Formats: sequence, structure tokens, C-alpha cells
Amino acid sequence: IGRNVHIGGGELDIVAERGGCVRFVEVKARALGDDGLEAITPSKQRKLRRAAEGWLQQAGPVQEVAFLIALVETHADGWSLECIDDAF
Repeated sequence: IGRNVHIGGGELDIVAERGGCVRFVEVKARALGDDGLEAITPSKQRKLRRAAEGWLQQAGPVQEVAFLIALVETHADGWSLECIDDAF
């Protein structure tokens, strides 16, 4: 639905819909061995929630929402992706 959406004093990396659920996706890149979840502090979660609320006010009613974290890990020979659904 959207990428890099600036709203409500924050940014939503990806807004997607799947099976009637709107997912607000936070993308974190990390080097091999780093924990990208450390960057999702309580303060960051509050900013994401405010941005999501702003998006929802403009979008109108939706049935279900969820926050998803996409951790992209870079390797010497490529990358891998780990998704954490209903992250907070």
C-alpha cells in the first residue's frame, strides 16, 4: 500500500495488506551477528504507533492491524530475511 510513509511525526517503512490485515512493517538491516531488535526501543515503538494511528485516520476503517519487523541480515555471499509478525 505504501513505502516510506511520513505521517504522525514518524515514518512507516512499509504499509502492506494481506488477508484483510494491514501490516506496518519496520525494516532493520543488520550485519552478521548483530541484533537488529535492539533498535526497536519502547520510544521507537511509540513513534511507529503514532505514525500508524495517523495513517489509519486517513485510510478509514480497517478490520485488523499488526506490526511486523523485517530483519535483513547481510552476509559476504548475500543476505537473509527474518520476519517477526505481531512484534509489539
